[in-house]
Amino acid sequence: MGEVKQKSAFDLWATECKALLTKRGNTTYMGHVEHLPWTLKSLEVKELTDHFSTLIGEHFKMKGFIETSYSKNLDVRFRPFKRVQIH
Repeated sequence: MGEVKQKSAFDLWATECKALLTKRGNTTYMGHVEHLPWTLKSLEVKELTDHFSTLIGEHFKMKGFIETSYSKNLDVRFRPFKRVQIH
């Protein structure tokens, strides 16, 4: 693992989620996410074996990463999910 890194636009999008949406039947629910900022470290992938993306089609096979990051752990809490209207 590398040093703590400056967050890219993708890192911010992927780690600073403020809410999670889910559907049950025709109803959409939203739960607010509470957590401290993620501390991300640089990571170099030396070897990649992909058994997941090929399950959905050979054309989806992952050939590499644009960018990689690592974080050991972070406590995350969700407030109770509430029904929302999506227009």
